[in-house]
Amino acid sequence: MRKLTVLVGMLGLTTVFAVTADAGCRWEWLCDQYGKCAQKPVCDSTLDIVPPRPPSVAPIVPPSIQPIPSPTIPPIGTRTSRQVRRCDAWGNCIWDTGCY
Repeated sequence: MRKLTVLVGMLGLTTVFAVTADAGCRWEWLCDQYGKCAQKPVCDSTLDIVPPRPPSVAPIVPPSIQPIPSPTIPPIGTRTSRQVRRCDAWGNCIWDTGCY
């Protein structure tokens, strides 16, 4: 009986680690056109589980003009989409569409 309990426990832990290793969420720095940045989770799907926030220092980003947004319909599970700058820890940024 004890071996069965240990086996089930190990199988459960293996399943949890396999699911978290394949998670589609990661924390990224999202900045506005004025250089104000916030660390937010970016997920591939609305069903993905958000991992704990890693410690990080906000990048120093120069102001940039926001591009003209193209009309889009937000994906299912989100309310709105807007242009945001995705930045790495060194301040390298690209403009992208973020949906919330």
